[in-house]
Formats: sequence, structure tokens, C-alpha cells
Amino acid sequence: MSKFQQIPDELHPDLVEFLEYWWAKRAGNRIPTRNAVNPADIQHLLSGICLLELLYHDETLERVRFKLAGTEIYRMAGRELTGHYVDDVAPAELYGEIEAQFLWMIKTMEPTYRRFRWPNPARSEFVYERVLAPLGEPDMKPSHFIGMHVTTCPGYYRDPGLEFPVA
Repeated sequence: MSKFQQIPDELHPDLVEFLEYWWAKRAGNRIPTRNAVNPADIQHLLSGICLLELLYHDETLERVRFKLAGTEIYRMAGRELTGHYVDDVAPAELYGEIEAQFLWMIKTMEPTYRRFRWPNPARSEFVYERVLAPLGEPDMKPSHFIGMHVTTCPGYYRDPGLEFPVA
């Protein structure tokens, strides 16, 4: 098992690089600040990067909005996600699991991993892997999540030389 509870030992190399970047940006804190992380630092991964803004009412997470969604995420979703709320664009049958991961990250301040089967209106269903990690000021709830997404279906994957089993 990796150093994080929810991250498997074997990951796509882009997800490993993303996690190493996030880890390096912590600067001695539990999580990096939003200002410490610049998606342009990992420009070759930008197509799979998302930045999510967490909107709280009092101390309760109310909604999560896409501040940035790379072109690979656009292709996966079949539409632009920037500016939209996650609960408006995620399939209803998946949103409960997605929300549970959000709440888990707020509580533990650790990144999380998920493999999804995602329906795409323009394509057949496909599988993608995602790592999300919290960002925020020390001793406060996270203000953002940053994520990296890769597809794992043959013919739709950025690096066809790598093969991962689809569960």
C-alpha cells in the first residue's frame, strides 16, 4: 500500500507524477496551499488536470465547482465542465460515492483514488482513473481539490504502450 490510505501501490505514471508534485508542494504542511500549486508547473499533464473549488455554508460542504477542467476531462465528459458544479454534471448513480470521497478528503486531508466507469453521450462507456488531493491554508478546511485523470480504455488512452486491467 502507498503512504496514503486510499491510493493503490500501482498507478498510471501520470498519476504517480501528479502525487509526487502535490507531495513536494506541501512545504512541511499537511496539504499544499492553493497558491503553492500551479498547474502550469506540470504543463505536460494539464490535459488531465482539474481544479475544484469547495463552497461551504458555515462549516458544511455545500457544493463543489470546476474552476479548471483540462481537455482530456472535456473529452471524457463529452462537454465543458469549467464553471459547472460537480453535482450537476456527475451521473446521479455515481455522485454519492464522489461526495463521500470529497468528505473523506476534508476529514483526513489526504489524496484519494477512484476508478470509474463513466457514461459518455458521444461514446460508449469508458473507464478512467482519478486522483484528487486537497489544497488549503494550514489548520483550515481545504479550499480546493486538485485532480489528475487518465482514461484506461484501449484506443482512448494517451499512452497506448501502457496497459492497465479494467475492473
